[in-house]
Amino acid sequence: MSQKVSATKLSITINKCVMKKSLLVTALIFTFPWLILAWLAWSKAQDSAVLSCVASLHQAIVDSSRKESATPLEVALEWKVLSADESHRLILSTTRGRSFDCGERDSQGLPVDPWGNQFRVAVRQSAESDKLEFRLWSNGRDEIPGTADDLVSPYGERAPVPNRLTPPRHGCK
Repeated sequence: MSQKVSATKLSITINKCVMKKSLLVTALIFTFPWLILAWLAWSKAQDSAVLSCVASLHQAIVDSSRKESATPLEVALEWKVLSADESHRLILSTTRGRSFDCGERDSQGLPVDPWGNQFRVAVRQSAESDKLEFRLWSNGRDEIPGTADDLVSPYGERAPVPNRLTPPRHGCK
């Protein structure tokens, strides 16, 4: 009789263990897709926020260039990608004393993308008029300029990056 009771207890213990593992596997199977969907939704929301910031900064630069008759930038009909320092100065000069819907800021209070990188600017002379055209962008999640995840204003345009084979900032391939 005691062997039968031991076998029953062992069977119950094994069944409980199998039940726990089954519940864990079931929970993972049903939770994992929701986690992926939540991450995708968060990523999309973050990209939308960055694009809103880029569009606001772009519009400020365009408005500022229309008010000033002379620009310190040497431009031609081809896109000139400003250096990081030139982009920094241009954004600083147009954002002084103004509020933008950009969450992240660097040590000088300038807007940066969520990955801590400065926004980039390119400028050219319009072919139809004497006005300047600007593009402003974030290199996006992969932090590589000229890739599909770049967030560019005007919306739908591509960043005018001369060398699209630039290696990532972290040295990864």
